[in-house]
Amino acid sequence: MDVLQSLYRFKSAAGLAVALCVALSSNSIAQESTDIIPDVECVVLPSVIADVASPVPGVLSEVKVDRGHVVKQGQLLATLDSGVEKAELALADARANIISEIRLNEVNLDYDNRTRDRLHSLQEGEAASKQERDRAKRNADLSKWRVKQAKDINALRTLELARSQEILLRKSIRSPIDGMVTRRYRSAGEYVKEQPIVQVVQLHPLIVEAAVPLEFFGRLNSDSEAVIRLHSDTSRSFPTSVKVVDQMGDPSTNTFGVQLSLDNTQLAIPAGSKCNLSFVDK
Repeated sequence: MDVLQSLYRFKSAAGLAVALCVALSSNSIAQESTDIIPDVECVVLPSVIADVASPVPGVLSEVKVDRGHVVKQGQLLATLDSGVEKAELALADARANIISEIRLNEVNLDYDNRTRDRLHSLQEGEAASKQERDRAKRNADLSKWRVKQAKDINALRTLELARSQEILLRKSIRSPIDGMVTRRYRSAGEYVKEQPIVQVVQLHPLIVEAAVPLEFFGRLNSDSEAVIRLHSDTSRSFPTSVKVVDQMGDPSTNTFGVQLSLDNTQLAIPAGSKCNLSFVDK
């Protein structure tokens, strides 16, 4: 009986040891699995989406681009009717180039200065009265201020010219980015006020948006790298890097957002694609 009890105790201890080893092994595997961020689904989007509108209301005289056109930053997209603004610019330009007033007053100033100096030289011989000398000095001072007044007026006209140029420039709608036109909202002849005229998107670089489980918060930063595979073509992979890590999670999905930057120099990756995202373990 003592032998059987001893054998039973041995088997129980051995079973407990095996169970403990299995539990520890399971915990180790679970810990290892949580060290690796699992693959998540993602979507590829343009880095910039710009609905380009006119800064001033008016009637469109021309829309120079259409859907699918590739545009450069600063390229002319559309123009508004600007006949009045062009006429005002021509008038302002003519006014700004009028210098005859300045030249006329400079001639008078030169004459009045010489008259003042001549009468001043005759002061000792009393050939000129004090009243004549005072009048000559006053005329020279007045001519000096008339020259300054003419120059001030010319400076104001130059500013008016610059304003007219800026007003005319606002009648031209230009692309704010390098990109592609994806929508055309308006056509020539339509009145626009605040409505967009065309939509331009920037396709290089692209951005990748993904949602990562909250349990991995703090594991990603701007140095983190990842690889994406498009659902439409799983045979190819594209390297990407983390750009933004949201500091606030979504309690409804228990995830936090991550934005990554994706090089698309060759425009080989279509924006709007769904993808799988794998983080690179360093």
